Amino acid sequence: MGTALQLLALPVPIDVDFTTLGTRTRVRIAGHEGEICLPRLVWEAGSDQRPSLDAPSVRGVRQVVEWNRTPDQRIDWGRAWQWNPQNRTGCAGVDHALLRIATSDVSENALLSIAKVVEGSLDVWYETVTDWLEVLTWQDLDHRHRLRNVHSRSCCGTAGWLAAIGKGRYRTAFFNPPISVVVGDRDASATPAQWRWAIRAANGARSVPSDHLLIRDARNAARRADVRRAVLDAATAVEISLAHFLDGRLAGANEPFVVQRLLRQNRELGARTRVAADAGFVLPDSVQPDLIDVRNRVIHANDVPSPAAARRAVEIARTVVYLQTPLPQCARTP
Repeated sequence: MGTALQLLALPVPIDVDFTTLGTRTRVRIAGHEGEICLPRLVWEAGSDQRPSLDAPSVRGVRQVVEWNRTPDQRIDWGRAWQWNPQNRTGCAGVDHALLRIATSDVSENALLSIAKVVEGSLDVWYETVTDWLEVLTWQDLDHRHRLRNVHSRSCCGTAGWLAAIGKGRYRTAFFNPPISVVVGDRDASATPAQWRWAIRAANGARSVPSDHLLIRDARNAARRADVRRAVLDAATAVEISLAHFLDGRLAGANEPFVVQRLLRQNRELGARTRVAADAGFVLPDSVQPDLIDVRNRVIHANDVPSPAAARRAVEIARTVVYLQTPLPQCARTP
């Protein structure tokens, strides 16, 4: 039995806990069995005790690295961004991982066949992995609209100003701070349990429930100051969750067409929340002012809510969705 190796360059670094580094997790992609290997953690000797990431301890990894890099290029496996040298805990952003696929035939034709089949399914598999990781950890792994880690005070970068006050004399002024830096969230770093869950779900083509994906989208939109989309996605997530609740609550005592007619008659968010409350769903006390009213102003008055109002709407929606559609035990909780 042989092994086909591939170096995976992750489109957005995945933050993981130190305990997740160095793990080897079984994968199944397009019918092919194998494993995904994360880089290992290395502590430098000496008084600094600085951690770094190095290649996984897998046979053939050095050769696949040499094969994938140019002569002047160095493969960056990732970097630790928070750590405690005393108890050797911390978290790191992973930039590269190693994919190993088991094969009984290591001929060139067999390798090309594996490459074509796996490559054709890899994007869908990996997107399922990152969907689950975003929902389980609250990370933002959207590679199509990458979140900027450094922001200037304006889109044109007007932090520094200069004025001539005489021949050869100038006065300067700077906003403080001239830039803002977004640092990682230690609580969002993927634990071994969260990493395994995401991989296993992708292996089985198990998608994230749509209401949780909308909460993910709303949270990511709020981070990008896209406040109107944040509110609308949050409200849609609640509509879907309450539809599932009402469908399950009423199906036992009513014909299916009666349930569907009731849902159609109460499709608007305000009406649906009232019917759900009458049916026993315990909604947050501020769902009307903090979500429904904000959503209605966005739709009917073209209102642009404040970032704080958008974040609050997302929090209310997340509470509703988490009550209706539970996540696995390893998921981060509000």
